[in-house]
Amino acid sequence: MNNKTKSLVILLVFGILLFMGCFSPDNNKLKTHRVEKYICPMHRDYVSETKGNCPICGMALVELESVRGIPPIDFEEFCRNPSQGLYLSPSQAKEITLTLSKVSVEKIERWIRTTGTVNPTSKRVSGWVYGKTRLIQTGQKVRIFPLIGRDPVLQGKIIRIVPGENSVFVETDLIDRWYKTSKYYIMEIIIDLGHYIAIPNEAIIEEGKKRVVYTCEQGQYLPKTITIGHRGELYTQIIDGLKVGEEVVTFGSFFLDAEYKLHNKRNLLSHTKE
Repeated sequence: MNNKTKSLVILLVFGILLFMGCFSPDNNKLKTHRVEKYICPMHRDYVSETKGNCPICGMALVELESVRGIPPIDFEEFCRNPSQGLYLSPSQAKEITLTLSKVSVEKIERWIRTTGTVNPTSKRVSGWVYGKTRLIQTGQKVRIFPLIGRDPVLQGKIIRIVPGENSVFVETDLIDRWYKTSKYYIMEIIIDLGHYIAIPNEAIIEEGKKRVVYTCEQGQYLPKTITIGHRGELYTQIIDGLKVGEEVVTFGSFFLDAEYKLHNKRNLLSHTKE
C-alpha cells in the first residue's frame, strides 16, 4: 500500500469517528439538557433563567415547574387585601429551614422551679415555693436533679404542703439515695392545666397586645391573629383563630413576618404611585 492510499484510509477513518461522535449519547444529553427557568408568582409574564427577585414587585422568583396549575397572585387584590400572604416554593422553604406543626389537642403543663434540700428528719427532698402558691397541690409530679447536672433526673410527687406567708413548703416522696454529695437541688413541679387545642409556643409572634401566627395553605404563608388561653412550658392554648389540622410555622416565623411586611409595604407604595 503506497503513501497516498494510506493517507486516504486515515482520513476516511477519522471522518467516520467524527461523524459517530456528533451523535454520541453524551452529546445528545447536552443538546437535550433542560434550562431551568424562574418566574414571579405575581407577574407570570416575567421569566428569568437565573434566581433572583422580580424587578416589578420585588418578590423572590420561584421555579417555573413549581407553580404550574397554581393561579397567579392578583396584584390589585394583594394591594387592597394583603392576606394573600407570601408564596414560597418547597425548595425555598427548605433553604430557610421552615418548620411546620399541626394544630392539635395537647396536654398543657406549667413547670414551677425552686431550690430544694434534704429534710434532715425525713430525709426527703423538700423546698419552698414563693408567689404561685394557689397552683401547688398534693399529688403533683416533681422532677429533681442537682445543681451540677441533670443525670439522672429523679421523679416523684408532692406528699405534703405547709402554707406560709405568700409561700408554701413542699415535701416530696423522693429520698436522697443518688446524690450523696449534693446539698441543693433544682425542683420542677409539674402543673397539669389540662388538654386543649394548642400550638407550640415558638409559633406565636407577639405584636403588642396582638398574637400572630403564620399558616401554610398550598404554598401560601398567611398571617392570622389568634386568641390564646393557657400558656404552658411547651404549648399554648388556642381559643380562637385556628382549627385542628391547620399547619403553622414554628421555626422561621419571624423571617416570614419580616418578609411579609416588607413585600406588603413595597406593593402598597407601588399601588399608591400608580
